[in-house]
Amino acid sequence: MPLNSKSLSIFLRKTVAALTKKSNIAQPKSRRYKFFRALLISFSVLIVMFGIVILFISPIAKYLVERYDLKYTGRQITMDWAFVNPFTGYVHFNNVNVHELESDSIFLSIEGVNANFALFKIFSGTYEISELTLNEPRGTIIQIDSNLNFDDLIVRFSKKVDSVKAVSAVHFNMLNIKIVDGEFYYRERVTPINYFITKVNIESTGLLWDTDTIDAKFSFLSGIGGGGMKGKFIINLKNLDFRLAVVAEKFIRDLDLDRAKVNINGGSMALGHPIGATGAILIGTALDELERSGGRYGLVTMCAAGGMAPAIIIERI
Repeated sequence: MPLNSKSLSIFLRKTVAALTKKSNIAQPKSRRYKFFRALLISFSVLIVMFGIVILFISPIAKYLVERYDLKYTGRQITMDWAFVNPFTGYVHFNNVNVHELESDSIFLSIEGVNANFALFKIFSGTYEISELTLNEPRGTIIQIDSNLNFDDLIVRFSKKVDSVKAVSAVHFNMLNIKIVDGEFYYRERVTPINYFITKVNIESTGLLWDTDTIDAKFSFLSGIGGGGMKGKFIINLKNLDFRLAVVAEKFIRDLDLDRAKVNINGGSMALGHPIGATGAILIGTALDELERSGGRYGLVTMCAAGGMAPAIIIERI
């Protein structure tokens, strides 16, 4: 919980009283005694000063975020309280709400945002968030025709060539990103769709300033029904090339399959699925894996238009 002026005042009075209280046992007024007494007083004063700085800078940080939210994000942002430690670079925002564009409705709510900033790297021109965690985020994606309710954010934060050249000497890193126990809704207004996923967990090593790719592991459960999914992906943010390996949890649980034998080299999403060649790619991959592992049987399945579900069993002889 954040410090408050009352608790800090009590702590200060007790500390001063304890340091200035005379002991009943006579002690020699030696130089060593005076030195350690002065050292203890100085150390206590430093602790109190650190507490005062944190006590005042935290509400200032909350004020600045809520004061300049529209200027820098175009959205109203509110929170219950903030905690900022300028000496370690730790920041916590509690119960953050990001509103819809020009609306009182909530676009994204987060129970807690935790971040660690690498303070010493600022002097070398690198701004680095060494760890970022979003606890229990709840978001809603709304689509109307081809428009999404976060298009304005994409436009605002998309890189512009001129701005990139202007800050070429400044580097930004965002590392160790985690989303814990999230819940996200998707709604479409034209064709009524109301779907959501829950228990969303995403973990990524993050993105360095001199790389274009980001990779992550993810898992979630269906909010409607008992299905779920987990997997990992790699995406190039420059050309949007991606690799996606997905495991259908419900399929594996219902058939009690050995996870070590399912999509060993990735399914059709990871391997690619050009029209007319998906089956050939999957069969060729299964044959190569049987030769590599020395296995005897391989099962290949895929979906197809109109609800078809072709499958083939391959035997290595």
